[in-house]
Amino acid sequence: MDKAPRVSMYASVAHPPKKESYTNLARQLEKLQHNVNTLSNHVNTTTKQTPYIARLGAVHGSIFMAATRVLTERNGGQVDGHM
Repeated sequence: MDKAPRVSMYASVAHPPKKESYTNLARQLEKLQHNVNTLSNHVNTTTKQTPYIARLGAVHGSIFMAATRVLTERNGGQVDGHM
């Protein structure tokens, strides 16, 4: 019997050369770094905007409570408007 190792003609297709693999990994790493930087910028922006978002929520709640009070007084104490 022949004990020589078998070499497949598809071996190079299944396993690209290391240089190509490293080039592909480098591209993926650049893309990942870009995405991490973008995320970091968005987090910093959100952190700066948080107090304003909280104030906006408080204003929204105040307007809602005022509107409810006005509607209640106009409708004789009923909020839904049915008499």
